[in-house]
Amino acid sequence: MDWARRWVVRLTLAQWRAIDAEYRLEKPGTDLRAVATMLLVALLLTVQRYFGGRRFFRAHLAELVKSWPLADIYPHLYWSLGCAIVYFVVPALFVRL
Repeated sequence: MDWARRWVVRLTLAQWRAIDAEYRLEKPGTDLRAVATMLLVALLLTVQRYFGGRRFFRAHLAELVKSWPLADIYPHLYWSLGCAIVYFVVPALFVRL
């Protein structure tokens, strides 16, 4: 039964001690990339909420496409393009930096 105890200690307590030792070697402090990411997320969600929706398009840009064919689809295209930019393009560019 002693082998089972050693096996459990090696899988649990020894690993936790190794993690604690590695953590103590790292420099304490805030990772600025995480803070910048959270700020970017807050900014992008705000921009998407107020400027990326169909309501904004209808209020400010609908007159530009009123005479175009299929004018009812452009608010949806505007919204989908806004989502693609806010959720994919900008985060991809931020991660590459």
